[in-house]
Amino acid sequence: MRYSDSNIRVSTKAERDSWTLIVEDDGMDIPLNERERIFEAFYRLDQSRNRATGGYGLGLTIVKKIVEGLGGSVSIESSDLGGAMFVLRFPFMDR
Repeated sequence: MRYSDSNIRVSTKAERDSWTLIVEDDGMDIPLNERERIFEAFYRLDQSRNRATGGYGLGLTIVKKIVEGLGGSVSIESSDLGGAMFVLRFPFMDR
């Protein structure tokens, strides 16, 4: 919510062997050359943010580690809302 202007869209879709969680917003898109770097620990896209104004820069690092630990993947694309779209893909787990 911090990075959106006013709209956030959350959706899911299931495929044969996996499911996808998609989170989009209408805020600022993430430049192509920054999309992998934002998953690095302590990296901030907006360098004016610091611990006092915007956390520690660990949230997306933690998300990526959890998703990959579950056998999934995380990617970033541009949303048709105008901002960023985070795509988290997970395999269905055997029971």
